[in-house]
This record gives sequence, C-alpha cells and structure tokens, in this order.
Amino acid sequence: MCRTLRDAAIMLGALTGIDPEDAATNDSQGKAHTDYTTFLDAKGLKGARIGVGRKYFGFSDAVDAIMAEAIDIMKREGATIVDPADIETFGKFDESESLVLDYELKADMEKYLARRSPASRDEDPERPDRLQQSECCEGDAATSARDIFLRAEKRGPLSSREYIDALEKNHRLTRAEGIDAVMDKNKLEALIAPTGGPAWVTDLITGDHFGGGSSNAAAVAGYPEYQRYSRQSIRAAGRNLVLRAGVERADTVEDRICI
Repeated sequence: MCRTLRDAAIMLGALTGIDPEDAATNDSQGKAHTDYTTFLDAKGLKGARIGVGRKYFGFSDAVDAIMAEAIDIMKREGATIVDPADIETFGKFDESESLVLDYELKADMEKYLARRSPASRDEDPERPDRLQQSECCEGDAATSARDIFLRAEKRGPLSSREYIDALEKNHRLTRAEGIDAVMDKNKLEALIAPTGGPAWVTDLITGDHFGGGSSNAAAVAGYPEYQRYSRQSIRAAGRNLVLRAGVERADTVEDRICI
C-alpha cells in the first residue's frame, strides 16, 4: 500500500484511533500517535535484537534466498540476529483460529445485513439461505468460499462458551506463550519471517496456491506487523516484522530491509 516506510508511517497516523464500532480498538486509548514519522531513525537497527522465525521458512527456495539477503542487510546495519527464534506454539492454534473466524464471521454478517434496507437484504446473494440454494458457485474454489459462510451460519452467538474458550486459547498461545515468550526468552525487539510465497495465477477451479507465510500469529494475537515486499520481482515474497503489543516506535530505516 506504500512505497516506503515513511509513507507507511504517514498512513498509520491517519489510521490510528478508537473505532466506536470495534471494541478491540479500545486498548489503543491513549497509546496512538497522529504522526509516526517522528519515530523514523535511519540508525534504528544498530543494537536491535531481531529473531528469525525459522519454522516459517522452507516452502520456497526463492523466498529463502530473499530472506537471507534481507537478514544480511540487517546485520550490516548493526542488528544482532538471533537465529532461530521460533514461536513455540507454532501450529497449535490453527483449529481454534478457524473456529473464532466462523463465530465472528456470522456475527459481523448479521450486523452488516441488519444495516441494509429490507429490499437489498432480500436481494443479497451472500445471504446464507441464498448461498445454500445457489447454483452459481461452480468449481472447488467457489464452493469452498461458500462453505465457509454456511459453516459459520451454524455457529451460535459470541456469548457461546465454545467461542469464548477458543478466543482465550488463541490469545494465550499467540501472546503470552507465543510471541511474548520468544521475545522475552531472547530479549528481542522484533521477529522476521517471510510474508508469503510467490504470487500465483488466479485459479477458479482449485483455488489459491498458497505456499507459506507468517502473518497468522500476529494477526491472531492482535499484534503489530510490518510487511515489506521485495523489489526484485512482483512474484517474490516479502518480509514480515512482528512486534509485540504496545510498541509505538517506528524506528526502522525506510529501505533497510528491502532488496
């Protein structure tokens, strides 16, 4: 979305704040800034301890090569690289993450449809009952997307014990026992890992050709994450920098980890 980290800092200043319709943003009260460019520091890597999430590597030789060069650049800029620095709960919250997705998708779809006019709700092709009856979804990819909505429709409200337990498990495994644990153990400022694999051609029959990536832990934890894509090729993956909660500094040089 941005050309440089300075652009991203400017955009972040416009995005931060409390959303009255999103309770999750309440934790940002009193912590957000309107101008993050003041935190930019071309020498911000000097003395920083950066962990390498090795368990997110290995799905693409091309991606691993890009990551190796990015890590070398960080070393030259003065960072101390801790390798490996893996999240010990890696792979242990996939099912609970999917369960929370189902519950929250249903709740948010109900809110979305409730704000539509009665006429538009009746015509909406994404209504669960219309999806059930629809014959327009042809191919495995479309069927899979439809099945997610239908699966979510069977879940209960957000007050359900199953949802509450799954959400608590997600937060525990990705926060205290996950990102926080590996950062505390290794005294890290951030973790670095591949954002994702090479881009693929849209396939309406078999769906996405996802190779790998590292965004799920930070996303599930609700922690900040900075993604930077390679300039080498539009098909090449980028790098994720994962930070812990409450980190408001943006002391990273614009082109420090780009190739």
